[in-house]
Amino acid sequence: MRNFIFVVLIFLISIIVLSDQKVSRREVAASSSSSSGDVPLAWTHILSSTAVVPSGSYVLGTTVGFGMFDLLDFTSNLVYDFEGVFNIGTKLALYHDHDFAFAPYVSYSSQTYTSTDPNTGIQTNVNSTAWTPGVTFSYRLLPSIVGHTGGTIVIRNPTIPKSSVQNPRTALVQGNTGNQEFTLGITRVVALSTGISYDFTYDIFGAGASLHISGFQIGGHYYFNVSQGNFLPILGGGYSGNF
Repeated sequence: MRNFIFVVLIFLISIIVLSDQKVSRREVAASSSSSSGDVPLAWTHILSSTAVVPSGSYVLGTTVGFGMFDLLDFTSNLVYDFEGVFNIGTKLALYHDHDFAFAPYVSYSSQTYTSTDPNTGIQTNVNSTAWTPGVTFSYRLLPSIVGHTGGTIVIRNPTIPKSSVQNPRTALVQGNTGNQEFTLGITRVVALSTGISYDFTYDIFGAGASLHISGFQIGGHYYFNVSQGNFLPILGGGYSGNF
């Protein structure tokens, strides 16, 4: 329910603030694909896009951020912020052509989690910080089908043993994760992205889908074997406007 209310608020704010904006982050990055009718490489599901926010522009949605030099951007996922996982990340667009792109990124996060002693059952609140480097590769399989492969490695201090986050079992504490996604173009401006994720550190499996409409994105990702943070909503990540 908290996530639903949060997403509704973000949706209303994005409509009010950005209703007069005509430039889309992922439309700009994928203009060559759009003109040819091929699905853009930049349209991913939950993986970080291989496109960056254009210089002098910002995005507003469940993820907020701004771009610099048409080369890197800085973003934060508001859903995780709302859940107490305060985060900020930056991404570098190293290579992008019509059929292949890749972009490395790194994020920093800080959170307080409930640790359960597996022997005594005693619970304590512990603060943990993490640096999370990762990379996304996007590649064209067919004119209307794009694949995305990526992953992250979590460098956490202090480390969080799997046995200490079982009550509740949560997706808000994340470990080394791999992702595989595919985006299917339906029309020139509409595409469907699907993806799966697996957290190798905490054995958490997730799957979901999102719809892209001219750069606007709406969808969600569900984590199956957790009781906390099991749904990640995605909304409006493609909007941008000049500042």
